[in-house]
Amino acid sequence: MPVEDPRNDFSRGRTAADAVVTEEPTELPESGDNSAEANGEPERVAEGSGPEPVDQEETGGEQPAEAKAPEAAAEQPLTPEAVIEQLRAEVEGANDKYLRALADQDNARKRARRDLQEALRYATSTLMAALLPVVDSLERALDSSQSAEAEGQLREGVELTLKQLTQVLEKHGMIPVPALGERFDPTKHEALGQVETADAEPGCIVLEALKGYCLHDRVLRASQVFVAAVSTPAEAGAEAAPDSEAATSDDETA
Repeated sequence: MPVEDPRNDFSRGRTAADAVVTEEPTELPESGDNSAEANGEPERVAEGSGPEPVDQEETGGEQPAEAKAPEAAAEQPLTPEAVIEQLRAEVEGANDKYLRALADQDNARKRARRDLQEALRYATSTLMAALLPVVDSLERALDSSQSAEAEGQLREGVELTLKQLTQVLEKHGMIPVPALGERFDPTKHEALGQVETADAEPGCIVLEALKGYCLHDRVLRASQVFVAAVSTPAEAGAEAAPDSEAATSDDETA
């Protein structure tokens, strides 16, 4: 039996390998790729083609140094001096808040007390205003009974009643507004007109038509008055002429 040369087998193997390498690959149809792009669908990535997640167990659970630094700083205990300073700052802040709250409460208490005193001080203003017409009526009754001798007892009784009522009003803080002889004050007086007279300075009150009253330091009703007017030079000369004529006639008579 003839013996085959092993070199023949080696040559046959190379020939088969060359045939496999030189064989052209089969082309994939282009219709599938074009249809996916035409429909606007995103290209699907094959499973397992992306980067695989790193397992922390495989890496030994190690974390970056930047992540460990804050945790180490937070876990670092404070020194006793730092703790004392922190507590002192907290105590000072709490004490400041307490003092501010105490001052606000004290101011509110004072304001409430002042408002209450003000309300009590003028609580009777309505009553006092209602009593004023009574005083006016009594004064008119006295004025009308001055010439009547038979009404002497009536006048005396009215005077006593008016005096008693005036004392009650003054006890509660209501006093008359000064008017006659005073300078006109628009905050206390109401001018009804002017009167030309030489007995008073211009701007002074010469006649009081209706009394005014004050409740403590507040004007409850202004006085209705007449004020002295400024005399013109012509009027002053006209007033002086009759006086000179009267003096001349007196001399002639003498």
